[in-house]
Amino acid sequence: MTDQERQRLIALVDAASKRDERLLSSVLAAGDPQLAEAYRLSANLLGGHLPADDRELLRDVIDADVRQRHAFWRPR
Repeated sequence: MTDQERQRLIALVDAASKRDERLLSSVLAAGDPQLAEAYRLSANLLGGHLPADDRELLRDVIDADVRQRHAFWRPR
């Protein structure tokens, strides 16, 4: 997958996310490190403030989003 294809995939997944929800694409980004940058770009387009040079912060945000998504969907 090219970088552009990754960005399109993440944008499509996040299009369904509501503003007050964690991004659903975090689940994809957690499973594929190559999607982390696409996740960062999508999050920033939706109002996030994830700097391009802080990979540790990005990983922490993705991990927190995944935990929240799992907690939300697990009881359903």
